[in-house]
Amino acid sequence: MVGYLKSTLIVPRDTQGTSFEASCKIVKAFREWVEYHRGSLIIKASTSRSTEKTVQRTIHATAIMYCKENNWDISPEEDGGRGPVDFKISLGNDKTVIEIKLTSNRDCVHGYETQIEEYAKAESTEYKVFVLIDTGEHSERVRG
Repeated sequence: MVGYLKSTLIVPRDTQGTSFEASCKIVKAFREWVEYHRGSLIIKASTSRSTEKTVQRTIHATAIMYCKENNWDISPEEDGGRGPVDFKISLGNDKTVIEIKLTSNRDCVHGYETQIEEYAKAESTEYKVFVLIDTGEHSERVRG
């Protein structure tokens, strides 16, 4: 079954009104769509090769409207020098990077431990959101 590894998004008070809070709201909307509105059917319908790109495009579609309405800039595949991060949400120097991995991606742990940290450094930000989607394929990669 496609879905999120169960987690709760808690936005610290000192990040309210920031790109980090905006990023969390976007991811939360995507999560609700997947878990409660059959969004998982779209993910399941993708070939394993294109699934991660399908998820990225779906989050991007969710984010465009939110960003336009709230004066945030969204940059997909932004490359600050360490490779392209899936998304950057920003307004001036307030930046959050978002990286998405599926458990079916053999580099999902590397994405969490290394990739997102490098992307954040390249963008000169401490704000980062890592989205991990449990596709049911190779879930053991993230279970401790």
